[in-house]
Amino acid sequence: MILDLEFDNTKLEFDNCELGTENIKWELDNTEWDSENRKLELDNIKLGS
Repeated sequence: MILDLEFDNTKLEFDNCELGTENIKWELDNTEWDSENRKLELDNIKLGS
C-alpha cells in the first residue's frame, strides 16, 4: 500500500505501509517541520477499502 498525504507545499509518501506493526519506517528526508505552525494528526485514520 502506498499512502500519500499532501499538505501546503509538503508531500509525505509512505511506501509499503503496514500500520499496526512494529516495522513502520517513516521517510521524512528533506522535510523541515515548524512545530509551531504545523501539526500532523493521524488519529482515527482508516486505511483501505
